[in-house]
Amino acid sequence: MRPVHRRWKRRMHEFSLSHIPRKAWPGAVFGENGQSYEVDADFRTVLKCLRVLRDEDIRERDRLYLLKQWFFRGQDVPGGLEKFIGFAFGECREPSEQPRMMDFEQDADAIYASFLMAYGMDLTEIPFLHWYKFLVLLRLLGEDTPLEKRIALRGMDTSKLKGEARIRAERAQQAVALREPASAREEAVRQEITRALEEGKNPSEIIRRMGGDEDAG
Repeated sequence: MRPVHRRWKRRMHEFSLSHIPRKAWPGAVFGENGQSYEVDADFRTVLKCLRVLRDEDIRERDRLYLLKQWFFRGQDVPGGLEKFIGFAFGECREPSEQPRMMDFEQDADAIYASFLMAYGMDLTEIPFLHWYKFLVLLRLLGEDTPLEKRIALRGMDTSKLKGEARIRAERAQQAVALREPASAREEAVRQEITRALEEGKNPSEIIRRMGGDEDAG
């Protein structure tokens, strides 16, 4: 069985069967003064916080407020954002050398189907699943599950294929390609438009090609 996320290996919580339950599945974080702060460690809460924190359409103070209300149960926790990131992904801050291969939001359907297939677990019905338990199960999904197949497709080297096989594979890759964050897309549009204007070209074609008019029909 091939682990899904080798790039998380150094970053996620170190799990050991020798740990007592409250250490294996902690329900609190600790401040520098040793004070304990109870948190909501359910996987849905952590995913909800991650989604909000990456949403640049929400003001930073509002993001931090929601983090406080959801994860920290309304408590004022010094360095709350850092404590949350440390809880969610471990203390390691070294950037991964491997490309991003999945997205919790974009791949939610594949994650759901994979847990149902591999563990008989319906993630929409289970009342509570600790974030660390969720990560352990996610990392060890088999290669026959929908999520692993999608990740394998994203990492496929299509240059070794030829003809129709290559065309089909590249189309399949495009269908599951990870979307860039909105801010990255907007920056790409701005750069393309700036270059077009500098070259004396009409930027309307660029805007349409990059999604400005296509959705409007």
